[in-house]
Amino acid sequence: KLRLSPHVWAAAAAAPPPALAATCARPVRMFPSCVPEYLGKQLTRAFAPGAAYWRETGYHNASAEKNYFTFFFDVESQPTNAVEALISHLRPLAETGKKLVCAEWWVHTRLAGVHPGHELHYDCEEGVMEASGEVLHPLVSSVVYLAGDESAGPTIVLDQRLDSKPARRCWLAHPRSRAFMTFPGELLHGVLPAARATPPPSQPQRLQAAEPAERTLKRGADLPAEAAFEKSFEKGQHRLTLMIAWYGVDAREKSSKRGRHSLRPQGAVPRASRRVTWPRELELDQVALRTQAPADPGREMDVVEVGSAWEPVPEPAVVPRVQVKLLQVPAHLDLFFFQKSHADVRERLWREHGLGGTWARPGAD
Repeated sequence: KLRLSPHVWAAAAAAPPPALAATCARPVRMFPSCVPEYLGKQLTRAFAPGAAYWRETGYHNASAEKNYFTFFFDVESQPTNAVEALISHLRPLAETGKKLVCAEWWVHTRLAGVHPGHELHYDCEEGVMEASGEVLHPLVSSVVYLAGDESAGPTIVLDQRLDSKPARRCWLAHPRSRAFMTFPGELLHGVLPAARATPPPSQPQRLQAAEPAERTLKRGADLPAEAAFEKSFEKGQHRLTLMIAWYGVDAREKSSKRGRHSLRPQGAVPRASRRVTWPRELELDQVALRTQAPADPGREMDVVEVGSAWEPVPEPAVVPRVQVKLLQVPAHLDLFFFQKSHADVRERLWREHGLGGTWARPGAD
């Protein structure tokens, strides 16, 4: 049995390091302020808590309904929306010496200051796994931090691959608005819980910690999911991230998810219509696009390296005389920060997305 070490949690709670002037040889790299200001503002508006995107895509129910979706972009083509323009802008920073052919993107939002984190996982093309059993990782995985500061919970990247032993070291990247973080696409990663929010001095001391987001949503359970979501953000800032997975091959034809559904893994951004309005928020400002400067790779932020990622869970000093019912963590709350085996994440991936897995669906429809 394993758990993330106390050194990881101490590093997560500490202030992030300052920016560095020189490039450092490490697998996890963080580039500050490299998102053009006009694109950053446009994307934070397009994906704001009350934006049409979350409601019209059914984002809040997608996981429960096993209907996850992402979007595809051929990096050699001309961008047609603001996200694709940003991908083209950031591509030089993601280059690893291997040719990048396409990018897959999606967005996540969490309430900064109270969210429980995001499960440890491996990026891969699940549709290819479901169709053939082949594991296809991106060459490079990356995160664009659009909103949220260092209190919004750091990204953790572990030096652990699908078939490797438990990681000895890991890296923590604290969010900074308009920063861009990259790492090898086969590495285990996730998001640690956010630091607890501290209220302004005018608030009573009994409100020292912000109310957990789950309780806020539960209390608004009679509201539609998106309405409860918007309500939970009324008094807080959201952690908004754009994920970009960079691949060396276009594997869409190999995927079990290909088809005509508008929302599917590596699908196309739909055309705007009366029912689907969110793509309008991504329309390009051609004048600003023509005048933007190239991304500057000369200055990087340091990321925290922790030399002991995992530690064994100690056995109880005294064995109880009566049988004790073991705590079972609900599946939707199991973020793999505690593991029965270092293979837990791998086994879950195969159970859900291997041949005949629980998330597998028939091919073309």
